[in-house]
Amino acid sequence: MNLSIEFFSTSTGKKSARIGDISLFSRYDPEKEADRFINQSLKNKNPLTIVLLGAGLGYAVQILRERLPECRIICLFYHQRLFTESQNRGDAAWHPKQQES
Repeated sequence: MNLSIEFFSTSTGKKSARIGDISLFSRYDPEKEADRFINQSLKNKNPLTIVLLGAGLGYAVQILRERLPECRIICLFYHQRLFTESQNRGDAAWHPKQQES
């Protein structure tokens, strides 16, 4: 199955992505969306390691780095292009087309 991902700029100037008519991240402010996700997921926890399944474009990684600088972040990307376009990949990252080491 070939999923064609299209990247676009949001109204806040941030990068987002869609497949066809389906937005993968917020069309308005994906950074704020990631911030809400982190707040709801972590609450007051301070984990030593976090595994992000579907790390997207790295907005959540950026927020986690700011809040938990000592935390190890492992990112799994569902698509090679999301991996390539992400600015924040954590401490370790994987995508489906990556060769095993």
